[in-house]
Amino acid sequence: MVLKEIFEVSKPRIIILLVITAVTSMYAGSKFVGPDLNYIDLMHIIIAGSLASAGSTNWRKFSFGIWVGCKYFGSSLCLPVN
Repeated sequence: MVLKEIFEVSKPRIIILLVITAVTSMYAGSKFVGPDLNYIDLMHIIIAGSLASAGSTNWRKFSFGIWVGCKYFGSSLCLPVN
């Protein structure tokens, strides 16, 4: 059940859009400016971009949950404010 929740929170539709944008930018850059695009670089940008996007989305949801819990419910994860 936990993996399903993590998958839902990571917003896979947004990850797909970000990866498509990164791949097309990398392809256009290789055709007009830089060296040719090889498959290792392409797989690297797909995997790294997907993991980074999912991680940042999950971190944002987690930190917002702590903030809401501290502000409204007095969560045990709150840091004391001096």
